[in-house]
Amino acid sequence: MPLTRIRTDDLLSGSVANGTLNATALTGQASSTAADNNDLILIYDNTASALRKQTRADFFTAGIPTLTGSNTFTGTNKFSTGLSGSLTRLTDGTSYLAGGTNVTITSASNGQVVIGTSGGNTLDAAYDQGGAGLGRFITASNGAVDIQASSDSNSPTELLTLAISGSVSGTDAGPRIMFKIPYSDEAYTGAAIDAIKSQTSSNNSTTELRFYASGDNQTLDDKMIVNTSGVGIAGGAGTTIPNLGSGNHALYVATTGDANALTIKAANGRIGIGTNGPEAHVHIKDTDINPAVGFGYADQYHLAIEGNTTSGRYMGMCIGSSEQVGAAILHQDLGSYSQGDLTFWAKLSTSENGAPVERMRINRHGNIGLSESDPQYMIHAASTGSVGFFLEADTDNSGELDNPFIKLSQDNTAVQSIIGLCGATDKDPENVTYTGVVNNNMLIGTTTNFGLQLGTNDNVRMTIENAGYVGIGDTTPTYPLSVASSNSAGYVSQIYNSYNGNAGGLWVKAGDTSTSVSPLPFVVQSYNGTNQFYVRQDGAYYHRGSSISTGDSKRDVVEMSESATDLLKDIRVVSYNYKEDPDDRARRIGFIADDATNQPSIDSRLTNGGTGFDIQTLVGTLIKAVQELESRIDNLESGD
Repeated sequence: MPLTRIRTDDLLSGSVANGTLNATALTGQASSTAADNNDLILIYDNTASALRKQTRADFFTAGIPTLTGSNTFTGTNKFSTGLSGSLTRLTDGTSYLAGGTNVTITSASNGQVVIGTSGGNTLDAAYDQGGAGLGRFITASNGAVDIQASSDSNSPTELLTLAISGSVSGTDAGPRIMFKIPYSDEAYTGAAIDAIKSQTSSNNSTTELRFYASGDNQTLDDKMIVNTSGVGIAGGAGTTIPNLGSGNHALYVATTGDANALTIKAANGRIGIGTNGPEAHVHIKDTDINPAVGFGYADQYHLAIEGNTTSGRYMGMCIGSSEQVGAAILHQDLGSYSQGDLTFWAKLSTSENGAPVERMRINRHGNIGLSESDPQYMIHAASTGSVGFFLEADTDNSGELDNPFIKLSQDNTAVQSIIGLCGATDKDPENVTYTGVVNNNMLIGTTTNFGLQLGTNDNVRMTIENAGYVGIGDTTPTYPLSVASSNSAGYVSQIYNSYNGNAGGLWVKAGDTSTSVSPLPFVVQSYNGTNQFYVRQDGAYYHRGSSISTGDSKRDVVEMSESATDLLKDIRVVSYNYKEDPDDRARRIGFIADDATNQPSIDSRLTNGGTGFDIQTLVGTLIKAVQELESRIDNLESGD
């Protein structure tokens, strides 16, 4: 390696023969003049084809590098005057440094540089190249730099210190660790870590770590800070790191302000998403989200839970205390693309680790099951015990406008019915006018122009048509009350007052029915529609032959020719009680219409065919018999 020495009074040149720099080691130097520390030393580096310069004081006081083999030093080498020993490049590449007073070399195999911890072992002492202030350069091409120390102390061991000398002010001063990546077509800018100390007042300062990353513009962006208040993270390029201290955040991650922030409050641990002031343990805020834009897309919801897509599997959330599950809301996957049911679970057991059971399910068809896992109707309640629905309104009894009710509707509200309690007179449970309603009564009715029917065993038993006509056994009644039945075993109806005392039976009130052609207040007909009995408003009544004797009520009138006394003289007269009168309140006198012992038999005209006596016929016959007897008496008296 050629060497040139320049002094103020002469120019000497030569070569270093044995690694010792002194007057005699310089070729062409005849005198023993000693070089002083201010002399400028020029060294030509064959490998780099460059001229290196150094003062003697900075170059080497105890020796110079020994170069062996084909390997030479590259770059600018600066060796501190505090370094003692020799710098050696071994041919096998196992060591770069020879030990000295202030340097300890350990296990430098495979080209790895290891710096020990004995006195003065600093990077500045080990490498001092290029002159003061020009930086340090460590090549780790053949292995990593390993900084280590032995310690048995149960406390952190300081291995590396980065310090800034001098006096600074402001809020951005401190050491930086820079990470550079040499892409050929880009700047080396990669990432950095800063330790920043900010002085707020005299003897009062705070420290924080700042983490930077670079984007396409090769500019470092402040991405995260760590300080005594917590951790702040910027979620997007160019986003400003939040002020943790003023926000009282333990963690703050934001892209474009609070609307896109994730924060954990330092004071109470509350988590805010989209807000920097969470009001609950977890507070999610996003006023722009609208699920109606796309109900099928998770990004339109404030919270999404994703689970296993295997059919029949559950996913969701649980609620409880003391590490026990007390309730749960779960989605059960039952088909493709998350088709399934929403289920609600609650715990009844008081034992440890007792599991909640399903209490309600909304299935994929929209049916709601109450303790029913396969609801077949819109609301399907099931239980091994009793099942009931309790509707309670007006619990404070403060007015009459609050009523419990159920409303039914179809055909786009054209057909509607209502069941409920009515708080006000002439008002239905919805407080809509409903004529005839009595307050605090229950109403079962329709609110449109349709009827109401009641049935049993898949058959309608009673009909109230829209005009108010009631049919029992008649689905199309044409009278206010129509009772119809085909009953071979008994009567169609019975009106019976069981009170054994002064009590009534059937009360019939009608308008003016003074003629037989007017509507009658009470009519009894046979199955073929023939009037068997009726009563007019004026008290006149008709019984088969009719008790009404006006000419307009009779036809085919002729005089009776047979003997009335002959019709009556053989009738057996008896006393009796009716079987339907168990108390025998009055013993009666009469005869038996179907008396087989009566000979000759009683004329059927007197007995309505053998079932009873027609009073009008019997009275007429009695009158005719009296007339006949009177005629006979007259004849006897006159001697005819």
